[in-house]
Amino acid sequence: MTTRTLMTVEQFAQMHTAETEDYELVEGELIPLWSGTPKHCLVRDLVANLLWTYLRANPVGRSIAEVDCRIADGTVRRPRRSCAHAGNSPKRLFS
Repeated sequence: MTTRTLMTVEQFAQMHTAETEDYELVEGELIPLWSGTPKHCLVRDLVANLLWTYLRANPVGRSIAEVDCRIADGTVRRPRRSCAHAGNSPKRLFS
């Protein structure tokens, strides 16, 4: 049986280097990110454009691309696009 060593969010934040920046932390475990397909990137860009247009006309929040988001204890995800309501503190949502 293999024993896994789990990492905390704080440890993950301290180890960001060029070699580790393409990982997410999921329930304490490092998971490599994938770059996406051309179709995926086209859809990502379309969504970003639509969100930018909407939020410019309706300033109810903001949208940020590919930033680490702490979503639970031991979990930091890097979604292609994150949205936060204007009432939420960015420090709570984005690490």
